[in-house]
Amino acid sequence: MVEILIKRQLKEGTLKDVYALVNEQRANAMKQKGYVRGETLSKYQNPHCLLVLSMWMSMEHWLAWKENKERRMIEEKLEQFLESPTEYDEYIFGRYPI
Repeated sequence: MVEILIKRQLKEGTLKDVYALVNEQRANAMKQKGYVRGETLSKYQNPHCLLVLSMWMSMEHWLAWKENKERRMIEEKLEQFLESPTEYDEYIFGRYPI
């Protein structure tokens, strides 16, 4: 299992547009092989700072979705509403260093 953290800093006045695109993105992700769950959080003191958490069965499933043409098209639409580039952090469950 992997957990993906996607952080976005939004421009002022863009919440409605961004949430529409994020919800569309999640609906599409739910149809993908290996998708487990997702949620969207906004920072308490800064609602324009979004954190999307996404869980996948494997890194391969996530990477296939990350490179999916449909997903990339929505990401391109999202870019116009961002103050800075989207940040991705990828975490693997239960993997211990050797």
